Amino acid sequence: DAIGLTELKAGTDGEIISWDASGNPVAIGAGTSGHFLKSQGAGSQPVFAAAGGGIVNKLQFEQDNASTTSSTSTSFVDNGTDTAFTPAATDSHVWVNYKFSGSIGGGPGQYKLVRTIGGSSTDITTIDISASSSITVNNWYEDSSHNTTNEITYKLQMKSTQGNAGHTIYMTADSVTWLIIETTE
Repeated sequence: DAIGLTELKAGTDGEIISWDASGNPVAIGAGTSGHFLKSQGAGSQPVFAAAGGGIVNKLQFEQDNASTTSSTSTSFVDNGTDTAFTPAATDSHVWVNYKFSGSIGGGPGQYKLVRTIGGSSTDITTIDISASSSITVNNWYEDSSHNTTNEITYKLQMKSTQGNAGHTIYMTADSVTWLIIETTE
């Protein structure tokens, strides 16, 4: 059943040879310039399609110095590190990367990422730190539920869960590095 290239019938430039669900040869028509060949899985012929994926709308980098570098409070306190970002589209994905180092003496503690839109705050994630230990955090958060083109503020808070003498939580580096990327599909 094997045939050589010289035995193939003339075709159209850009066509692709495939096989249908019955195993018979078929020609997939030439696609549009810039499109790619997309598989539709077994039993279906491939098609030419526009490239998917996201487009980066905005990119923001900031290094913010902490104004509060230690606390014995058992309630979350702002450490003065935040970043403000205004999305270009309500349905975009905002990727937030935050990196910092911290430590605690004595009992355990927590750091928390908070998002604020128009005065309304939402707790995003809490990071636990064990008693008498150090931590380096380099986390990503995907914010696909912001639904706004108004300014969004992301900030870090911290607390000692046993806030008394010897149970102080620290920002061991005086700054937080923020990287924000906004994409659309």
